[in-house]
Amino acid sequence: MSKLEQKILKEIDLTESLLTRIMKRYFKSTVDRSLKKLVKDLDNDPEFKSALSDLQKHRERIKDLEKNYCKKYPDSGLC
Repeated sequence: MSKLEQKILKEIDLTESLLTRIMKRYFKSTVDRSLKKLVKDLDNDPEFKSALSDLQKHRERIKDLEKNYCKKYPDSGLC
């Protein structure tokens, strides 16, 4: 990569970083309020709580299956 390309990439990174900070500051309070309201609403829904519990169980099962898969098939491209 040439010096010019590196300089351009660095400037892009700085611009994105600056824009990200500005957007975070501008929208943070709005997002926080929305998320708090959403959590409060969902906390009262038993069906949603049950779905989250099921999701957590499946994540744990997948982690166990991944470990065992690599033990069974060490030559696999997934390991």
